[in-house]
Amino acid sequence: MEVGKEIEEKVSAHIQKGENIKLINIEYNDKLYRQIQFRRKAFGKGNYILKGIIYLSQTNDIVKDTSLLYELEKLAFHYKNIFDRDSGLAIISTYEDKGTINRYEEDFSKSIEALNSLKEEVTFDIEIIKRVIEKVIRLRKEKNNKLEELIKLEEKLKSKNYIFDEELFIKSYSIFEDVLKINFKSINCIYSIMDVYDELNKECSKKKRSIVVRFNGKMKDKFMKLDYVLSYFKKVINTYNNILNLNENNYIKLIRNKHKEIIKENLNGLRQ
Repeated sequence: MEVGKEIEEKVSAHIQKGENIKLINIEYNDKLYRQIQFRRKAFGKGNYILKGIIYLSQTNDIVKDTSLLYELEKLAFHYKNIFDRDSGLAIISTYEDKGTINRYEEDFSKSIEALNSLKEEVTFDIEIIKRVIEKVIRLRKEKNNKLEELIKLEEKLKSKNYIFDEELFIKSYSIFEDVLKINFKSINCIYSIMDVYDELNKECSKKKRSIVVRFNGKMKDKFMKLDYVLSYFKKVINTYNNILNLNENNYIKLIRNKHKEIIKENLNGLRQ
């Protein structure tokens, strides 16, 4: 959000060379506060590193109360995590339109058709793999439906001039954790067939090489989609390798504890 001239003058002495500032409006206990972020540009378009923060009261006084600062930073952190599209990291930014979901569904359907022609070549039950692929696309749709709920809350946030309060936090954070749980189910579903990836990849590659595009281009395309799906699955496993031994409750607990750590770290960057 744009920073007004009065606020900019108030924090100007705290701005270091190469930094710009960003404002987040927070309402806590029916009082308005502003988080001022001091940011430095990082590598990549639109990327910034948070270098420090200040909280201002409605009368532009610097907030110094420790317990109040923690509550304000908690709200600001979750606003950024859930709604701040500018950061590119907010969970709301992972929403996919219907066209994108339909393309995924089509690709996954083609990969299942390719699997059907491998029944005689592999030593495992192809039906298990098909069920996993079908479940992953179902979970993707389920996640998108949850994100649509966040988008509705985002409209409410807009109507309040982007003032993030406790009510919006409670509603949005519940949905946020629902999305995390859906993602976790998808990760575990993909991991459940990890033992067959190498064999399946090998047979998929052999089949692709043996198909003459001129005579069977459609089947070649189906195996290209299967190859894409398998590559995506392996990428998911590599990315989330550190949580594969957790159950859902422990995963959510891990996320909550990590968030608390980040909030405390951010408060270490307070500029008084």
